[in-house]
Amino acid sequence: LYRLKSLNDDFDTLLEEKIDDLIETQNSKSDVYKVFKIISQLFAFDPVLSSAIFTKKAPFINLLTNEVTLLTNNLGTLNPESIKNLNIILLLLSNACMEETSRSMIATMHINILLKCLSITDDAVSQSRCYAATTTVKLWRLINPEVLENNAVLLSLNNLSDIIIDCLH
Repeated sequence: LYRLKSLNDDFDTLLEEKIDDLIETQNSKSDVYKVFKIISQLFAFDPVLSSAIFTKKAPFINLLTNEVTLLTNNLGTLNPESIKNLNIILLLLSNACMEETSRSMIATMHINILLKCLSITDDAVSQSRCYAATTTVKLWRLINPEVLENNAVLLSLNNLSDIIIDCLH
């Protein structure tokens, strides 16, 4: 990608158009999660472009919000497929934290899925809990003080570090 970008001045525009096409043509849950994976990985290559898609492209925001809502509402009945999808979304949120605008959006719009993941005690979702804890630490200064107060134990640095350490074991 870096080589292609150096050879073409319009590379960012072309890449954005291709991603728009992927977002518009997805027709299955598998396609939706492929789009999430692409945007997640794109943050390392071009955080500005990725953040623009993540925070300003209504079709992408709607896809993400719908999937986050579905997963948040069904966290009590997770199966292997939904855990895999949850991890894809949590990794996307974690990678999106590279950019300030994206961090702000996550802290306001997606904090509930992080809180719910942190409160799950099922060993099957230990990786999800680790992603949620890592993302929460990245968002720390942007989390609404009221949310911090209302979830003081869950969001304590001791609890978050315990979750991350447990996952590493």
